[in-house]
Amino acid sequence: AAPHNVHFVKIPKGAHLGKATSGPYVMAAAAIYNVVIDARFVDGTYEFVFDPHQSVGMHGSMTVGQPAK
Repeated sequence: AAPHNVHFVKIPKGAHLGKATSGPYVMAAAAIYNVVIDARFVDGTYEFVFDPHQSVGMHGSMTVGQPAK
């Protein structure tokens, strides 16, 4: 019942996320939203928080890059 979102707080140099920097709040159980990883997301590590729950340590990271050959 509590709202959740994804808000990128650290992004690699050269990334230009625009509106994707902070996603919409989802309220319903099992609700989802999609973030398309496209040219806005350069290779590197992105750190994100869930705004309403940042104070209790709800955070994560995502690494964007080409798969190893």
